[in-house]
Amino acid sequence: MNKFYHHFSLLILLLGITFINGCSPGSPLRQEHIDLTAAGFLSLFLNHSATETQLHINLSEIEILAADVWYPLTADPNHQTKPDAAQQLLAASPLATGLYTRIRFQLTVTSPAGELLRQEQTELPLAQPLELKRGDSSCLFINSRLSIQHLNQPLPQQLQVWLQQRPLADELLYILCPDIQTLYVARIDPCRIVAAYGIGEDIADIVLDNERKLLYLLDRRYRQIRKFDAINQTLTDRIPLPLTDQPGDLGISADGKTLYVSDPENHKLLQIDAANGFLKQQRTTNYQPGKAYPFDYQQQPWLALLYPRDQQLEVMPAQTLVPLYSINVGLQPYDIAYADQALFVSDKFSRQILKIDPASGRTLGHIATAFIPGTLTADPVNRNLIIGLCREQAIAFLPYGQQLVARRAALGGCPEDLVLTRHRRLLFSALPDKQQVSVMDIPSEKELGVITIASRPTNIVFQEP
Repeated sequence: MNKFYHHFSLLILLLGITFINGCSPGSPLRQEHIDLTAAGFLSLFLNHSATETQLHINLSEIEILAADVWYPLTADPNHQTKPDAAQQLLAASPLATGLYTRIRFQLTVTSPAGELLRQEQTELPLAQPLELKRGDSSCLFINSRLSIQHLNQPLPQQLQVWLQQRPLADELLYILCPDIQTLYVARIDPCRIVAAYGIGEDIADIVLDNERKLLYLLDRRYRQIRKFDAINQTLTDRIPLPLTDQPGDLGISADGKTLYVSDPENHKLLQIDAANGFLKQQRTTNYQPGKAYPFDYQQQPWLALLYPRDQQLEVMPAQTLVPLYSINVGLQPYDIAYADQALFVSDKFSRQILKIDPASGRTLGHIATAFIPGTLTADPVNRNLIIGLCREQAIAFLPYGQQLVARRAALGGCPEDLVLTRHRRLLFSALPDKQQVSVMDIPSEKELGVITIASRPTNIVFQEP
């Protein structure tokens, strides 16, 4: 009897969460600031085969079984709107801890013209039981081989449910979603989510050491840096940050050996040895530091430190952390990028990009824009500065050496973080308002598709081969 009441109370709790996060048609599935101290989180995806692109597939009334109790999953209302996508997010929910073995749902298949082709209630076993523990985040994948030619075959022959597997550590995109305490992992070609991991609450930032296949996560709540082994796909070491109050930004040197942590509340900047976690240097700042941006200039390591509230930029040698200069960078500085032997700072209020000489701090230009510039990244191959435009839901290209933006490319949402891959020549844009990551082919400047997830992506990094 106690076991029954335990499951019943958890079911009521999860139904309450589902009601609070309910969706209206046409809006993304909303999962905001969940509590996983006594629960796990599950994301359910549908992976399509190439033969079913002409079918519209909708799954509703999705439930999953553990210990004789069926738990409902909060469905994504938009998952049936892109029949040509390689993957669709079906549902995502906090779930009671336990061992899950089966899933059931209502399946509806229609033609592009809206003709109903098949509809039935079905129940499928999981290929392996899924064990969810406190703080876990995981994925299930329904792999579909539905096709018009074999539409009447039994569903268990055409739909299989698989647990996530450890991906090979090459060409992986890591997507941070702090609201659901989840780190998603996506593989490209095709662009699909392949795994999810629970990372705890209040992760503020992530950086990647591509050479050593190590991901670093800044844990604001417990004032530490958590290390994620990208080869074994596990959280390993922790680097304590006892000298900080509320660490807010994390930077990594080009060689991956040094980490930088800014703490605006405590007016601190920390330099940490990434290998052993030892504090190499610390400095008390006059202002509240924001983004710490390491870069190499004239074969020497430097650090640019942005103070958004105080409208200042400091540049210093990485060896000493002694500021070489401090300059005003507009009324609302937002992001920094190093490109073409210069520093660029976006100023949202004045709608301009400032170009700065790294050695002297001299302003080389005020590049006026007709839009509000946001996040920045550099494309050294095509010699462009890439600018995220939130209001316009687009990105802009500023050729090196020019004073005018050359062209724009539309996105489906507001880009808040940008990552450009070297080998594939793909641009990933985190779109928190759409709960997606956009994938753009840089040579053609065309959007190839989107990766849909269950919450707002705040930071993305890509692991090159």
